[in-house]
Amino acid sequence: TGGAYTSFWLPEDARNIKHILIAFEEIDSDEIMAMRADGDEAGADAMREEKLAEIKQQADEIVNMLDNGADFDELISEYSADAAGSEAFPAGYTVIPDSVSYVEDFVDAAYSLENIGDYVLAASDYGWHIVMYASDASVAQEDLDMFVDYIHENLTATAKEKKYEETMKAWTDEYAFEIDYEALAITAPDGTAEAAS
Repeated sequence: TGGAYTSFWLPEDARNIKHILIAFEEIDSDEIMAMRADGDEAGADAMREEKLAEIKQQADEIVNMLDNGADFDELISEYSADAAGSEAFPAGYTVIPDSVSYVEDFVDAAYSLENIGDYVLAASDYGWHIVMYASDASVAQEDLDMFVDYIHENLTATAKEKKYEETMKAWTDEYAFEIDYEALAITAPDGTAEAAS
């Protein structure tokens, strides 16, 4: 989920998407989503259209700046309500087909774009998104190698621990000795009678 899958696998047509969010007031987004949760889709849609109209001029002005050569990243910093999130993912959000990590309107907008560098104005329950197809998403071989090493280390550690436990149990059963944890002043392991008392 989120960015975790980008460490080791990406489906075909995964994309890095940047966006400029011209957001509703948080209270308005919350009310729209509460209506949807209560099954009032008509009410939510009506309120969304009303709020979108209130901020459409600002969204159009930013699109106009882009059309006239403004830098997308600079406009994110200056105008986007999600500037902090965009800063955390400088290459863009990794979006995959039919993703459920993002709102459907955002994903639909991301896949309506044909070429890297294309952008489109799209609406969601959060406001207007100016969505740009920044690049094709990929996994670096270095990340893949690191992940394989991580899996190998974990499997090896688990196998060693299992072998140790099996060997200790076999020795304990074979020699049938009892450990006086109290006399040795050590803590009895979980699962022993001494630990339970």
